Amino acid sequence: MTAWGWFVLPLAAFAFYWPYFPDGSAVKWFAVGLTALLAVNVRRLDIVDAVAVSIPVWAALSAFWTTDPWGVMPGVLHLAALSLVFVAARRVDNFTPFLIAATVGLCAVILSSHFHPVYQGGFGNENFTTLFVIAALPLAAFLGGFAWAAVAVSFIYLLSENGSRLELAAVAGWMAYWFLSTPWTKRKAAALAVLIVGFMVVAAVMLSRDTDGLGYRVDMWRAAVAMFMDSPLLGRGMGGYETDFLWFAPSAQTVVLYGQHVYGPGSAHGDFLQVAAEFGVIGIAWLAVLIYALRKGPAWAWYAISGIFACALVDAPFQLPATALIGVVALGALVKKHA
Repeated sequence: MTAWGWFVLPLAAFAFYWPYFPDGSAVKWFAVGLTALLAVNVRRLDIVDAVAVSIPVWAALSAFWTTDPWGVMPGVLHLAALSLVFVAARRVDNFTPFLIAATVGLCAVILSSHFHPVYQGGFGNENFTTLFVIAALPLAAFLGGFAWAAVAVSFIYLLSENGSRLELAAVAGWMAYWFLSTPWTKRKAAALAVLIVGFMVVAAVMLSRDTDGLGYRVDMWRAAVAMFMDSPLLGRGMGGYETDFLWFAPSAQTVVLYGQHVYGPGSAHGDFLQVAAEFGVIGIAWLAVLIYALRKGPAWAWYAISGIFACALVDAPFQLPATALIGVVALGALVKKHA
């Protein structure tokens, strides 16, 4: 039953959506919450589990110092579900059902994006769709067999139909992991030099076509840094970035005014910066403990998390249910609970 759970429940988060919720978040977060039920059989928690479970608890306590106490609740529920999925994933011996679910979900999302593009595969935004495709690609690649067809179609989709540029960050993350995880040789050095030069040329060409995307991200990052500097210890609290954005936005903020409409972004477009802005030094310490706890694990998990972490520098993969689900399961596989 547990094996079926790791297939059916994640697949719901990956592939299902309800048109009345164009970004897919309601249905997908509900599926992530159901996946968290796989942690019900966990009997004994270790220190890593305790750290993971403490994150949503601390987020809930931030209601006492955040600007909008009621705005804390959605984020707390999301963090609670993800932390329980992480706890359950640390105890999984066979991830094949999860890899199959990710591959099937990847196919469903790409087919939906092609034949019904208005919903962007159930994500409502091409950047969100790209983040999921990036996260799921390593799982399909290491599943092997016919799953390679999904990998090939995914790259065709990213290059020909999707206008997002987030795959550049993921490729950089994958290259970094490959560089750090394989023995150093002269042939490897030459290959890496060619890859870096090619990557920089392609990135320069692609980014030159979308300077606005980079510009508004810089403004969002500046606001996040300003929030951290204002509340370095505790941060602005769960959800505080969105609530307090206009107070900390730089003057002549390019993303605030569109005609007569005031716009406040829902995220910092950088998960690590948002953790610092909302949770302060304590949040940074959590990230440090998590990274320190990473150990040897399956290659699919390392490539998945390196791509997601790279994207987290410039966007918000851990705030999207399907992408975050892959991320925490990969982290669970890399922080394996040993009997």
